[in-house]
Amino acid sequence: MLDGKPLKLSVAGISAAHHSSHRFLGSSAIPVRNFLDYEKHLQQNGVIIRPAKRQEKISAELEAYAKRGSYRIHEDASLRKLVAYLNEYPTAIQGISIRPF
Repeated sequence: MLDGKPLKLSVAGISAAHHSSHRFLGSSAIPVRNFLDYEKHLQQNGVIIRPAKRQEKISAELEAYAKRGSYRIHEDASLRKLVAYLNEYPTAIQGISIRPF
């Protein structure tokens, strides 16, 4: 989008338009007017576009799990960063660690 209008271009047979879409979680046609609109609508459709916001979400969810279950968090900044870049909408889940005897 430039000045509220889609650019006249196409990549891999897909032309620029006034909408976006999400393959798995969201709507098949997400209206877009500008970047802030794009960011808001994508978040509503299961995509956090800013990696820093993804890392904040991961941290907040880990802290909530730790508080509820009296757990300790093993801090691993590189793993957290990796997860933030691998997922559009990361969600913390509880797992178990099995150690060999």
